[in-house]
Amino acid sequence: MEYQEKIEQLKLYRLLDAKIESLTEEMQTWKARATKITSAISPKPKSHGSGNQMLLCIDRICEIEEEIAESTAKLQQSKHQIEEAINSLEDATERDVLWYRYIKGLTFEKIAVEMNYSWRHIFRKHKQAIVKINLKKMA
Repeated sequence: MEYQEKIEQLKLYRLLDAKIESLTEEMQTWKARATKITSAISPKPKSHGSGNQMLLCIDRICEIEEEIAESTAKLQQSKHQIEEAINSLEDATERDVLWYRYIKGLTFEKIAVEMNYSWRHIFRKHKQAIVKINLKKMA
């Protein structure tokens, strides 16, 4: 696997997390819509419009819940693979740099402050770790 491909695989950890958060927010929006749909009391015959809206909302909520379940399963699998790959590195500094960068999502500058190293040293350790890490291709 090439250098850039490894970085993209490691970035997947945070991207899947963001997707699940987005889907969860969308589900909350659909649930709010479903609770606001009410039938109006009127002497005129009903057109069943609000019932159809309710069914549409319920269908959409079910679809989103399925997407969240699938994404969560992928996320857990990806997290496990990435954590395993990072933990397999022998150099503790390299492990920590990758952990802070891809699991915690810190910038190189923040990692340097956290680990009490120069930015340049962190960047060098990152590059060494990426070259050494053994990642499996994920979907």
